[in-house]
Amino acid sequence: MSRQSLGLRALPLPLPPAPLQLLPLLLLLLPLAAARQPEVYYATAYWIPSEKSIKVKHVMDKSGDAYGYYNDSMETTGWSILEIRAGYGAQALSNEIIMFVAGFLEGYLTAPHMNDHFINLYPQLIKKPSLVDKVKDFMERQNHWTRKNIKEFKNDSFWRHTGYIVAQMDGLYVGAMKRAMAEGTKPMTMFQIQFLNAVGDLLDLIPSFSPTKSNNMKVFKRWDMGHCSALIKVLPGFENIFFAHSSWYTYAAMLRIYKHWDFNIKDNDTSSSRLSFSSYPGYWPSYNIPFHEKIYNWSGYQLLVQKLGLDYSYDLAPRAKIFRRDQGKVTDMASMKYILRYNNYKKDPYSKGDPCNTICCREDLNSVNPSPGGCYDTKVSDIYLASQYTAYAISGPTVQGGLPVFRWNRFNTTLHQGMPEAYNFDFITMKPVLKIDIK
Repeated sequence: MSRQSLGLRALPLPLPPAPLQLLPLLLLLLPLAAARQPEVYYATAYWIPSEKSIKVKHVMDKSGDAYGYYNDSMETTGWSILEIRAGYGAQALSNEIIMFVAGFLEGYLTAPHMNDHFINLYPQLIKKPSLVDKVKDFMERQNHWTRKNIKEFKNDSFWRHTGYIVAQMDGLYVGAMKRAMAEGTKPMTMFQIQFLNAVGDLLDLIPSFSPTKSNNMKVFKRWDMGHCSALIKVLPGFENIFFAHSSWYTYAAMLRIYKHWDFNIKDNDTSSSRLSFSSYPGYWPSYNIPFHEKIYNWSGYQLLVQKLGLDYSYDLAPRAKIFRRDQGKVTDMASMKYILRYNNYKKDPYSKGDPCNTICCREDLNSVNPSPGGCYDTKVSDIYLASQYTAYAISGPTVQGGLPVFRWNRFNTTLHQGMPEAYNFDFITMKPVLKIDIK
């Protein structure tokens, strides 16, 4: 289901002539596929202190308070790419205003996909209309409590930084509203923005709002609640450190944006104001079963093991056994990519014929009640690439070993607005490009 089919296709922002120094680098981000060419949107945000408002121009201006681009290449790579620099302009701004302006520009540039993402995820989480008011009430109380503590504990580094994040979210809301007003579309509400930022928490909160007397553990969905696979691999001679992560969840969440943020925050307690990450965000492997005993017990995994067997134990879960068996084969970037996309469920004895008893789950291939969920991206880097904020990323369910390409036509009842109809992409390089001296 595409945005065009629902009549919600965003009007393209006007593109200015690209700065000559920046254009070659941006073109490197554009894939060669010709199905639907990517669109790159530029914008600069200017904070107006006297009006406490923001003006937007469709140019790249380093004297502005936030500037950046959005490369909408979802159809050709499975990713969109956002890069924003904020706080490096002509006027000095507080940290809170820098974060607000950065959030504003992100909301302005990505508003159509934000709306798509909400439309896709809302029915995945809110399955009973009676839950909506409970969720809204919780969010309102949480929002009030958070903002109250930000005001009361300004000298506390935790709450000060929480204030920065809240300012960024406020900017996200205002920026998305500005884009909607410019295009004559309905703006997203603050609840919708908060909802998108609370998905991870709502997975736990929503069941608590409607507890059932007879919870059936057999419907425990590994791809639904057990979100990811990750591996950190130190080479034997300490020549390199590789790290990688594969996201698991419903494929309805497969609208992916890779973000590069560079915010000029001046706070002694800020570890880093520059980040590059996929926004949905050992040999110590992670496969969603807690390592620490207290957390393992508090999370109820002892009960799961008693009821469902050793597949839910930390040491004997299928992913634990596969990682333990195969991590020694990781010697370079290619082998690291391979293990994080690994799915040989038909032949691997640890998988027992289950397409989710593996590193990169494909629940859509389950022979009994298949559903569109599982592992839908992988990001890989090493210590040298990471120092340049660079990684390799791939979007979509794994096709390793000849597995079929995932296509939405088998699951059209699941909303997937704004997504490609088929996912058969390769790894692409994610690297920020705005460090150059634009004019």
